[in-house]
Amino acid sequence: MVTAPMGKGETILVVDDEEMLLSLLQQGLESIGYKVITAKDGEEAFEIIKKGIHFDLLLTDIMMPGAIDGFHLANILRSIDPNKPVVYISAYIGLTFDEPEMVDAPLIQKPATKAEIGAVIGSALGHKAA
Repeated sequence: MVTAPMGKGETILVVDDEEMLLSLLQQGLESIGYKVITAKDGEEAFEIIKKGIHFDLLLTDIMMPGAIDGFHLANILRSIDPNKPVVYISAYIGLTFDEPEMVDAPLIQKPATKAEIGAVIGSALGHKAA
């Protein structure tokens, strides 16, 4: 069994419109050493960003209802903080990353294991592989 790499207490802003998945992501990330802030959509995440609430990495679903999808949210975040790590997570297979001004970031394909998610997030945060 592959174990998930441990976090170092960093805070992850997790954005997903699926309540059950949002809860599972929160529980999984907390179990491997991360603090988690959750948002149910891009608009709620944008409010967290505007308020200046600290987080170390954005983990966002891409396809969400409302005016702010994951790509737009990542772009907003990078316009405010160009060095903030972003990781996308999506079940949608037909994604293209060729839009202008698209934030280049890793993509986790749903469903994913805690170990897979932990490895991608750890890498994005600059953790050295064990």
